[in-house]
Amino acid sequence: MFRRIVCSVLVSFVCVTGFAGTAQAVAVTSTSPVAFRAPAGCKVEDNLAATAEDFIERCRRGSILREFPGEYLDRTLAQIKVDRSTKGRKAWKLLTDGRFAKP
Repeated sequence: MFRRIVCSVLVSFVCVTGFAGTAQAVAVTSTSPVAFRAPAGCKVEDNLAATAEDFIERCRRGSILREFPGEYLDRTLAQIKVDRSTKGRKAWKLLTDGRFAKP
């Protein structure tokens, strides 16, 4: 017989294993100290063509706008990534900082 494993992926999740017609639930918890995960599709590296304003609206908390340089809102993430000015580096750091990720 083959073993079948079905897991839902969350910070803590339950795996259900079935062997020879029986099912058994096993609780598994993550050892990661991260309290939440970013929404699917919210990796900065996967969204380099998006503007900072669109990316922040979709994937970051609004509190990032308190410190984010306003002149970078209409630039793409790729443009911000290669900008080595002080404000460009600050914008990139804020975009990649996990503190501002939406839960």
